This record gives sequence, structure tokens and C-alpha cells, in this order.
Amino acid sequence: MFTPKPGDFGELGINNKEKWLSIIIFQILYFIINSPSYFTNLFFRNPMFQWVENVFVLLFSIKVVYFSYIYKNVY
Repeated sequence: MFTPKPGDFGELGINNKEKWLSIIIFQILYFIINSPSYFTNLFFRNPMFQWVENVFVLLFSIKVVYFSYIYKNVY
């Protein structure tokens, strides 16, 4: 049975730096997709590419649920 040490994060041993880094990267990607610039309007607001945004939102929500689940179980 794995017992998490201080600084570890869950059974995978993800430390806090990696956790916050991944969350920040997801936030930046989400902000880029939702930013009202010409390129993102051209690319992401095109209905053909609407699935890209849906995939990022889905991944981000899965990540949030996963981290909150680990927090609830470990701490």
C-alpha cells in the first residue's frame, strides 16, 4: 500500500509543482481558444473546428474532477 509523503499528490506521486503547471497550461490553452483574436476566430470559431474547443473543455473538466477526487481521498 502506497502512503503519500508530504509534497506528493495522490497515488501517482504527482508533486505540487507538476500539478500547478498542468493546471496553468490548461488555463492558458483555454484562454487562447476563447480569446477574441482574428486567428482564433478564423480557426476555432469555425463550426468545423468547434469540436476542438469541446475536447479542451472536456479534458479540463476531467482534470479538475480527477484532482478533486485525489484531494478528497488523500487529504
